Amino acid sequence: MNLPNASKGPAIAVLLLFATACGDGSNDKPACTEPNIDGSPFGSTGTATVHGTGTLPPGMPEGYQIELLLNTGNASIGVLPPNLFEPASVCGRSFSYTIENVEAGTYRLDFELRPPNSTATDPTASGTSTNDFTVTDGQDVEFDATF
Repeated sequence: MNLPNASKGPAIAVLLLFATACGDGSNDKPACTEPNIDGSPFGSTGTATVHGTGTLPPGMPEGYQIELLLNTGNASIGVLPPNLFEPASVCGRSFSYTIENVEAGTYRLDFELRPPNSTATDPTASGTSTNDFTVTDGQDVEFDATF
């Protein structure tokens, strides 16, 4: 084994100090980004599009998976993203969304939150928008939802 000589010792000590102080970032919390939810209601064949922003209630857990649903008043229909293996996650209170293939009607938006990679059927948190919107065939509507 080769040991450093005395003249290299201080330089190695300084390098070790910097390496230890900077760390590898493994303890740093990764920055999140505001979710953008795109998809279509399950089984829907409509021609309207709804897009806008949503504001979640205070205190929603960061990093939880968020699912949007169209609430018809009688039932809520899940909005399925193009890639089911890349769910959107909460980052702050705001999100943006685009829902395509919406059938003509009047709706509210629902949200459901679940822990990451959860298989639970019951959400940890959920809510319904305080306002509603109406779309007709082929229409593109902007709707900003508050929950």
